[in-house]
Amino acid sequence: MAFEQMKWEEEQKRWQIEMEERKKKEEMETEERKHREYLEAEQLDLKKSELERQLIRDKIEDERRDSAVTKRKLFGDAMHLLLKWGPIPLN
Repeated sequence: MAFEQMKWEEEQKRWQIEMEERKKKEEMETEERKHREYLEAEQLDLKKSELERQLIRDKIEDERRDSAVTKRKLFGDAMHLLLKWGPIPLN
């Protein structure tokens, strides 16, 4: 009977140790998953920020290009009129 009691207690200890190890392993896996999710979210935020900056740069470049095209068109129209009308006398 004492042998069976010792055997049962030993099995209980092993079971407790196994459960503690399993719990630690699960906690580590949870922490790793949280860390990985955090890093992925951080990367996503960086990509969003970079995309927003790129969109702003593209918009500025488009505005600059459109402005330059408009100026060239106006200058070209003015030159065309000067050539068509000839010199304009100044008062």
